[in-house]
Amino acid sequence: MKKFCAVLLVFGIILYLGFLAFNISRNVEDNNEKNKQEELLQEEINKIYNLNYNIEEVDMTIKTTLEYGQIETIIKKYYSELYSYQKEVDSLAFYNTVVNTLSFENLDSADLDSSKKQINNKYERSLEKTTKIIELLDEEYILNLGSDISEEYIALYKTLAIPTNILEIKENWENKRETIKETYSLALKALSILDNNKNLWHVENNKLYFHDEKLLNEYNSIISSLKQKNK
Repeated sequence: MKKFCAVLLVFGIILYLGFLAFNISRNVEDNNEKNKQEELLQEEINKIYNLNYNIEEVDMTIKTTLEYGQIETIIKKYYSELYSYQKEVDSLAFYNTVVNTLSFENLDSADLDSSKKQINNKYERSLEKTTKIIELLDEEYILNLGSDISEEYIALYKTLAIPTNILEIKENWENKRETIKETYSLALKALSILDNNKNLWHVENNKLYFHDEKLLNEYNSIISSLKQKNK
């Protein structure tokens, strides 16, 4: 009986050790897989940060799985939207529109209303898109996008989704929005001078001539401010 009990004890110990070894092996495999997934996720997010959004698009193919795939999906959708707005603002090139509208070859005293409409259209679109970008660059907004991520992975999501210099990026876009507003205001002032004094200026040989020195100085001051604001 004692022998039988001893055999059972030894057998139980062997079973326990085998189970322990299996669990350790499984945990090692799980950790290795997690590390691989995290590294792959980091690679995908780095690609997003390094791409040129004016000529490239975010690769929306999800390369990771489980919680990592959830994080990758949220971040890729977010940056795809953000970059699309940034690309649109750049393509609108509001300052260039103003400069072209006020250029001598495009000035026509009989069609200043058309010039105003063109500037108004570009201004409204530029302001709308820039405001949306600023809203997207809110840290709380980004965190809310990941509200369904399990607590274990929130820190990872936050680290990957929110740039360390997000406040600086947001401030740059806020400054850009103010520049757009100021550029618009100056453009309207320039057009107002031209519109209200149609008999006191003309274009000849690609040069703008004012018949009144005060108007000339006022107009030149506005153009100078436009250039200064958009350096």
